[in-house]
Amino acid sequence: MTGPVRAAAVTAFFETLDTVRAEWSDDLEDLKSELAELTEKINVQQRRVSTFQDMDQGSNRSRATIAEQSRERHAARPVA
Repeated sequence: MTGPVRAAAVTAFFETLDTVRAEWSDDLEDLKSELAELTEKINVQQRRVSTFQDMDQGSNRSRATIAEQSRERHAARPVA
């Protein structure tokens, strides 16, 4: 396109863009807000998972400690 046709097309494009710009800006702000909320929910869930993993590792250590103490007690018993 050249000359007046190009100028008319560019003008029409920006006029059309300007009619939806406010709506798109509102949508963008809504999406940013939703993304922030989802990010916080993800962080909460990750902390919960981490807590359960830590608890499970603690349980595994506790089980290993109990098993070791049991072996030590059995090893220390006099043979009858």
